[in-house]
Amino acid sequence: MTSRTLYMIRHGQYDHSVKTADGGSLTELGREQAKHAGKAVSRIPIDVLHASTMTRAIETANIIAQQLNVEYKTHDVIREAIPTIPPRIAAEILQLMEKDEHFTHDTIHQDQKRADEAFEKFFAPPETDAQSTHEVMVCHGNIMRYLTCKALDVNVDTWAKLDINHCGITIITVDDQARRRLITHNATGHLPTNMLTD
Repeated sequence: MTSRTLYMIRHGQYDHSVKTADGGSLTELGREQAKHAGKAVSRIPIDVLHASTMTRAIETANIIAQQLNVEYKTHDVIREAIPTIPPRIAAEILQLMEKDEHFTHDTIHQDQKRADEAFEKFFAPPETDAQSTHEVMVCHGNIMRYLTCKALDVNVDTWAKLDINHCGITIITVDDQARRRLITHNATGHLPTNMLTD
């Protein structure tokens, strides 16, 4: 049976004070977290490394790529997103909208559309006669949560109930029959406990 195994890795801790579209760079701790994540996946025969086009994801992917000795490809579709307004955090999202005129219901709709495109791109079943692959995706907490909910066929608003640490690893497989399975969510055993941040 042919399968695609996706290792979704959240970027390392980063400088939250930078408010540009691409966000801030990794902190020293974030770089150390990325090294540990790279070491964790270096034991696996990784075929391809994907990364979001945001600064913190690219820097994390650079560190991981050096350990895997592979190049990486960047993708706008896995940039950070607020893809829906879950009831659980609706008040917080509405407060953010009041503070930022560029953050609107339309941008949330566009984020969801982009996240759905990411799902179609990365979680599609492989061809039956193709080789099984192992793919790393360096991206962001919200989009990882959303994609995990989509893979599990649960209400996508559930994303707000999932926790994920910096450089936590979520592993999902999809086989040639389009069966998706969550292997692990937010695995952090590769990180020393004093490096756990969210």
